[in-house]
Amino acid sequence: MKLRKLRTRLILTYSSIIVLGFIGLTLIAGGQIARSANEDFDRAVSESASLIARSLGDSVEHWLNGENDGGSLTNTLNGLSLQEGGEVTLLGSRGQVLLTTARKYPSAAELLTYPEVLAALRGQAAHERRTSTTGVQYVYATAPIMDDEEPVAVVIVTAPLRDVGGLVNQRWIALASGVGILMWLTVAASILLAGSLTHPLEQLRTSALRLASGDLDTHIEIRQSGEIGDLAE
Repeated sequence: MKLRKLRTRLILTYSSIIVLGFIGLTLIAGGQIARSANEDFDRAVSESASLIARSLGDSVEHWLNGENDGGSLTNTLNGLSLQEGGEVTLLGSRGQVLLTTARKYPSAAELLTYPEVLAALRGQAAHERRTSTTGVQYVYATAPIMDDEEPVAVVIVTAPLRDVGGLVNQRWIALASGVGILMWLTVAASILLAGSLTHPLEQLRTSALRLASGDLDTHIEIRQSGEIGDLAE
């Protein structure tokens, strides 16, 4: 009975130490997952804005020069908005809204206070995070459309941060699954390790009790190196 208690204590001790270690590592990794997911999301929105700016460059220049109407460009923006899962807006060189898929958008005066818009009007891609009047956080990514090294228009892609939640959850599920499998393997290894220690002791105890009762023909057969093997000999 005492050896069984010893085996239980060993299993609980090994398992607890390793499980606590896994939990600590999971929490650390979870924080890194959240940060990397947010960085990846910001980067993806920024890359989308840059790709859209490059793809719309010729069409926007022709439209601004009066060579075509804005109907096809509007349809293109609507298609891109559905594809990207956010809103796409086209600004003029003075910050005025030319075309947008959003229902409401700030005035030119307000837009010119946004760092990402000012950066795009200087010919640089940028992105910022802000909370809307409805309390929803968005990523605003801008990219300039250049003509002769001068920005003639700016593309803004607006994406809600709630989309990051799905990405974080996917990574958490993958992490939790991996940790869960490792924890089960650890518990199994702890049981085997505890058994390898307590089983020879149980044999020694049984043999010792037989010798004590007068059974001098008792043989101790423990084929194990180390201290337990030396004790058996």
